[in-house]
Amino acid sequence: MKFSHLKFLLPLVYVLGALLIWWNFSQTPPDGLANVGIALYTLPVVLFARLLTNVEFPYFDVGGYYQDHAAYFLTSVSIIAVGLFFLLCALERFRTKRSAEMK
Repeated sequence: MKFSHLKFLLPLVYVLGALLIWWNFSQTPPDGLANVGIALYTLPVVLFARLLTNVEFPYFDVGGYYQDHAAYFLTSVSIIAVGLFFLLCALERFRTKRSAEMK
């Protein structure tokens, strides 16, 4: 597999994993431990939000337990998937530039 395919494949795999995490979350009762999987799956966003705000997880208040978590999870997964894509694009560009310099 070419390296250039990874910039599409890894974000796609991350989003597919998010579907499994959300399905698992939606099957659990709304208690304090139900959202641990969501928090761990989006850990970079959780850590960043904790540094910037004092708001409690899930950081959104749109109307209910599942709605709040859905808004947070959709936003976080989107940010991480897009971030992965751009990070892999930058790494590909760096790798291409580096290999051109070595020739």
